[in-house]
Amino acid sequence: MARILLFLFLFSLAACGNNSNAPGGDAEEAEGYSGFGDLFKNESLPYQLTDTALLENKDTAQIRLPEFLSLVPDSLRAELFGAKAKVRYTPMARFEGSKGTFFLVKASGGNKRAALVAVAEGDQFKAVLPFLVPDNNSKTVQVSVLDKNMSVLRTITERMQDDVPAEGKDVFTYTAATSRFDLVMTDPLHPDDIELINPIDTLARTHKWAGDYQQDKKNMVSVRDGRKPDLLTVFIHIEKKSGACTGEIKGDVQILSPTTAIFRQPGEPCVLNLTFTKTGVTLEEEEGCGSKRGIECSFDGKFPRKKEAKKKTGDQKKVSA
Repeated sequence: MARILLFLFLFSLAACGNNSNAPGGDAEEAEGYSGFGDLFKNESLPYQLTDTALLENKDTAQIRLPEFLSLVPDSLRAELFGAKAKVRYTPMARFEGSKGTFFLVKASGGNKRAALVAVAEGDQFKAVLPFLVPDNNSKTVQVSVLDKNMSVLRTITERMQDDVPAEGKDVFTYTAATSRFDLVMTDPLHPDDIELINPIDTLARTHKWAGDYQQDKKNMVSVRDGRKPDLLTVFIHIEKKSGACTGEIKGDVQILSPTTAIFRQPGEPCVLNLTFTKTGVTLEEEEGCGSKRGIECSFDGKFPRKKEAKKKTGDQKKVSA
């Protein structure tokens, strides 16, 4: 009987030890947001991650928290790993700051790897951004940094002919008011090969005038829903004189009437009027916007509305009575 009691005592101790939620444990043991956070090791800023370090990471814990899994949109999973890939998420690091709690997560699907950074305010997840996505080019080196201001700096360096390096860089900052990451600076690795990136493309477009208006691929006005009913969010980019004169505006515009809106920011001289019709939008500088563009071009002009691509739907099966 004494041996049986001793065996049961030792078995209960082992079971208690296996239920620990210490950092590095299996996420399947975690309960709720608090348990999720305990899986991550607290790190200080600035924090740097290289593509080599990510690919060599051997952590095996798996995140299963539904609130986090739903944060990663299907479109992002498909873009990184393919539409049918099963993706596994592993905790890497945690950072506390004035903008919230930032979690660095490794995502694995098939033979592909990526690092994501997710933001939580309180116990609510708000946004996610690809932090580092390795490529298959042996000539490139990627380094991503989360700095002390909690901005994300993604850098890629490629060794070119004659051993001369070329560098590309993207900088993102998280905005709590809109719960999203905004691209605030980009310096493409190969400028001639990169199409214009629309930083507000993923925002909602339910408003009557929300959509894309283009003269060509380098001259566009993108309009999306605003933070308030009387606001719209716009991204305007122009390139004139074969790219010698460029301009760009991103921010809120105030709706003045059913067909007009105005871009006007406190402390800035630029005032830009937008007039909408069913077929396009007309821009007119009311006051100088020289700080937003080159001196040899302006934002003035008409931009035809681009037709939205029709969503593909599956063939409907006929049902016989």
